[in-house]
Amino acid sequence: MNLTILNHRSGLQTIAQSWRASLLVCFLFFGLMFPLSAQTNSSSNNLSEYVNPFVGTGGHGHTFPGAASPFGMVQLSPDTRIDDSWDGCGGYHYDDSFIYGFSHTHLSGTGVSDYGDVLMMPTGGPRSIMPSFNPKNYRSNYNHSSEVAEAGYYSVYLPAYEIKAELTVTPHVGIHRYTYYQSFDRSKFTAKVLIDLNHRDYVISHRMEQLDQHRIGGWRQSKAWANNQWVFFVIEFSQDISRIITAQDGRKMVVEFDMGYSDANSGSGNASANPSKYGEGHLCEIVAKVGISFTSEAGAIANLNAEMMGDKSFNDYRAMAKQAWNEELSKIQVTSDYEARTFRVGAQSVKTDVEKRKFYTALYHCMIHPSLASDVDGRYRGRDQQVHRVGEIAANVVRVSTSKHHKVYSVFSLWDTYRALHPLLSIIDPDRTVDFVRSFLLQYQQGGKLPVWELGSCETECMIGYHSVSVIADVILKEIGVEKDVQGRPIYPFDYSLALEAMVHSAKLKDSAFLDQQGKQLGYMGVENTAESVSKLLEYAYDDWCIARVAYVLSKDDIAKNFYARSERWKNVYDEKTGFMRPRVNGGWLTPFDPREVNNHFTEANAWQYSMYVPHDIMGMMDKLGGVKATENHLDSLFSADSRTTGRDQADISGLIGQYAHGNEPSHHMAYLYNYCGKPEKAQAIVDRVCKTFYKDSPDGLIGNEDCGQMSAWYVMSAMGLYPVCPGSNVYATGIPQFYEVEIAREGKSGFLITRGEINRKEDRAGPRMYPDAMTTAGATDGSLERSISGVGAIVKPVALKKPWAAHQMEKAKASELPALPTLKDLKGTPAARAAALKELQEQRDMELRSMRKVYAAAELTVTHQQLMQSDGLVFSEVDSADRDKLILKTAKQTVPTSFVAVPVIEGGRTFRDSLRVSVLVPKGTRGVLEIRVSNRERVALDKKGKPMKQAKGKGAGTSAIVSALVVKPGTMETITAEADGAKPYEFVVAYDAVVSARLTKTEVYGGLPGSNPAVGKGDGLGSVTLGQSDWATGVFNKKENNYSIALGDGVIPHPQYSAGGAGALVDEIQGSKEWRAGGWMGFYDQDFSAVIDMGSVRSVSEVNARFLQDSRAWILMPRSVEVWSSADGVKYTKWPQAVVFKDDWQNNETLIDQLSFQHTDGNAGVKPIKARYVKVVADKYGKLPEGHLGYPYNGSGYIFIDEIQVR
Repeated sequence: MNLTILNHRSGLQTIAQSWRASLLVCFLFFGLMFPLSAQTNSSSNNLSEYVNPFVGTGGHGHTFPGAASPFGMVQLSPDTRIDDSWDGCGGYHYDDSFIYGFSHTHLSGTGVSDYGDVLMMPTGGPRSIMPSFNPKNYRSNYNHSSEVAEAGYYSVYLPAYEIKAELTVTPHVGIHRYTYYQSFDRSKFTAKVLIDLNHRDYVISHRMEQLDQHRIGGWRQSKAWANNQWVFFVIEFSQDISRIITAQDGRKMVVEFDMGYSDANSGSGNASANPSKYGEGHLCEIVAKVGISFTSEAGAIANLNAEMMGDKSFNDYRAMAKQAWNEELSKIQVTSDYEARTFRVGAQSVKTDVEKRKFYTALYHCMIHPSLASDVDGRYRGRDQQVHRVGEIAANVVRVSTSKHHKVYSVFSLWDTYRALHPLLSIIDPDRTVDFVRSFLLQYQQGGKLPVWELGSCETECMIGYHSVSVIADVILKEIGVEKDVQGRPIYPFDYSLALEAMVHSAKLKDSAFLDQQGKQLGYMGVENTAESVSKLLEYAYDDWCIARVAYVLSKDDIAKNFYARSERWKNVYDEKTGFMRPRVNGGWLTPFDPREVNNHFTEANAWQYSMYVPHDIMGMMDKLGGVKATENHLDSLFSADSRTTGRDQADISGLIGQYAHGNEPSHHMAYLYNYCGKPEKAQAIVDRVCKTFYKDSPDGLIGNEDCGQMSAWYVMSAMGLYPVCPGSNVYATGIPQFYEVEIAREGKSGFLITRGEINRKEDRAGPRMYPDAMTTAGATDGSLERSISGVGAIVKPVALKKPWAAHQMEKAKASELPALPTLKDLKGTPAARAAALKELQEQRDMELRSMRKVYAAAELTVTHQQLMQSDGLVFSEVDSADRDKLILKTAKQTVPTSFVAVPVIEGGRTFRDSLRVSVLVPKGTRGVLEIRVSNRERVALDKKGKPMKQAKGKGAGTSAIVSALVVKPGTMETITAEADGAKPYEFVVAYDAVVSARLTKTEVYGGLPGSNPAVGKGDGLGSVTLGQSDWATGVFNKKENNYSIALGDGVIPHPQYSAGGAGALVDEIQGSKEWRAGGWMGFYDQDFSAVIDMGSVRSVSEVNARFLQDSRAWILMPRSVEVWSSADGVKYTKWPQAVVFKDDWQNNETLIDQLSFQHTDGNAGVKPIKARYVKVVADKYGKLPEGHLGYPYNGSGYIFIDEIQVR
């Protein structure tokens, strides 16, 4: 292997003669290179000074500015929103003008609101004034100029009460300091603190009472996003409580403190009797310490007692919080180009070094969630809502550590955070990462499944996938937490077998979505079966790959083979004609199809933003796209397309560069895919643009929701020059570091160093390298990338750098590789001068060694986790054109071959009047034997005499292109076998209600690779390989009884997201399922429904059926009432005697379908047909949602969902 020495001098000068000159030269030179971090030791101890908690509190970042400790239970922050609005999910928005108080739990950057537990608001004034419990009365205006937000500290001045409120925290305790400045007569002044348990969420149960002269205690059980959240609290005040005033419902309380400065009748026992204690202008000061617990009031008291040590003051706790943040943030030390150019360090650069402020603010946001859920004594609330205590989760399993003292965590936003946050924490916080997995397994044992989006010991089932398996796989495959016993045998940090069991169980919970009506295994999820079907299948495929990787490591080859095959199901939604991942419906492709359309078939995205989500099989995806160049072209189109989307408005789709949406997670890995096309310079241009444009040191500094750390983790990883395109692969794609130097701390060894260098192999050395000037405009010579590229309609072509950058592994140099230092005898001068000179020369030598690295000449576009843990560092440098083909690219390897075959595509309209031609296609490059099963769902036809009619037997058609009419007896099924080739479809005609299922057997793949994971099969010597058989594809085709048309009433307009493709869906004889998000239902928000069915001519009508759906959690409720009217001429309508009035059942959280049947009757309830051509169905809207409903705080109203209307 070729090595190069990265250094800054060819050798030492004649030290004995010119040691002082040498030291001066060395300082001036090395000051521009690696020793910069040595110069900034003082600032490295105060990295929290670079944190700006206001970042993300504006725009749509949804963060909060208050005090939190790293991964702590308490997030103590001001609340400016009480309506649970989307931009108020963090409780605070920078644009607001009022503060309602300070609550103790907050979510950082979510898209759904919750938490905000135990609100406290300081007030004050004359004792005679009764308090108001109305939030709009007790709130205070405020001004940003009086706000201070730091890591672990927040303060604000409340003008309405002339109070300065300050907040700090420990992991389980929130600490308030209220300084009262009111200009009242001191003898009549009473300090007051309001406590509100009714804040934001619906309260299920509560208790709040005075415990003693200083303490208030209680609990709040609430329901919002988490449907059964418990918070217990105890509040300890620094002053004696004079009295409490409680609201009638017991959910709000005002605690009063008579300060009695000049009141001769008041006792001298008040600690506030001496005004000078608080300084000039202060009336008084109250400190409140609030311990919280999710288990019990005793747990809250224990947490408070454990963390409120001795006689520490508020300032002491503030300093402790700052120190805790400094320790966590110091796990990554960065030196910016600004520091390197200006030599500004420490306090000099805190306010002016924007890039460093962006970095440490992002790292700070990566350390809020997941949050501590266990008490100081190890007790926690399990997913079974029972209180448990951390113990030996696998004590009976040999070779597994007992993990008796691990901590339990909550708030797992896994759809977001598995991508970059958890991989980042696996590097810088491996012990806590292991505790996350232990928490997962506890949830599996107590709740029956691994977390999807767990919050407050409740599974919200928010978002898709089962991405806890990704985090577990990443930990197992990186061998995080594995120790050795005295014999050198591994001791595992948790039960790997239990983990695999839980992973497999999570996957199998989703299997029902892959079954057709007859229970056959489909290779895809159709839009008729589930919403967000494309996104779900793609993410399930990745998760299945993670399971396969773990199974293989544990020597469970059968499981590995099964899940490797499942991981290839992404190919079943890849449409070769369009080059996109496309929704499957009824066995075929959804038509019409627009890759820009945002709809219910993708998760917060469209086809552009999901079609390159195959992180575990990038080579297979590139093969499907047509190869390396075709993939590069697709990426070019992605980043240069018109940025406008069609379909529904989706606020999460933001930060657009073409159709790339950095404001939401599905796009986050895409720029790095250029590395796999051999064009890393294009990736680096895009990543640099995102880092510089979409991340800012301001309240609107995030381009989308923070999402519990994922948005910031993308920046932290990318700013270091690395990104985990495929978590679980142990591989990181490389970019260019945004910093002059990065050092990642590692336990038990020196830090991992990432630098930029300019390697000169001819001179066998490397010099320092500032951030390339070209990158300031992403390499554009015309400045095109300096203009905004996130506006609607913006079209920007990505501009590549002149040269790509790649990483070189480096190792530390040894002292023996430098010339020997002189001895005291070699130096001149007095003994003291010689000793001082030798000491300074040794310091110079240490500096020299630090700046020297052995650099491996091989340039890499990917690095492994093992490299980060075991080698000394990376040097990033430009790659010459001659070396481009030598770039090393690592991809995840599949170790168990499969025989996966993509399913056929069945095409044909879902409904027809007379007959229908059905086509069955197999993927290009495949051939084999089609097995087609056709079922006639009609009842047995009878002739005029009432006898069964004779029908011809169905038969196969060999290789003929079309069967003119396939006859199958009613109520029976026929099987066809036919040779198939991807070059042409197999077709036949049906004239009855039919179910058609097809699979490809005896499959051969030819003319290219079947993805990156070909099976080991018998080839024909011509590039083909024999595989097995595919899963099934199924289509259901309905012969319509009529050609009725329908028109919605005047002003009746469906919600754009729930249009079901048009009003015709209400009479198409296809019934929607309980999976209403799949798009089969028509939804109407807060409006009455009416529609008229035109039967084409006057006929006898006796019955009308209509189906309605309820899902109260989604605000979908039954209408208040439903009526039917009929008319012969469309002008004069007759109301049918029967009407339905629904019982309000909004508290039922099950998804319900109610099919109403109306019959036209005479006065004696007998059926009496009526002559009519037109039938009108009218449904009254539900109206405003009631108090207690999740939508009540939003002032929300109910939807009406209706699907099929039948007239008989």
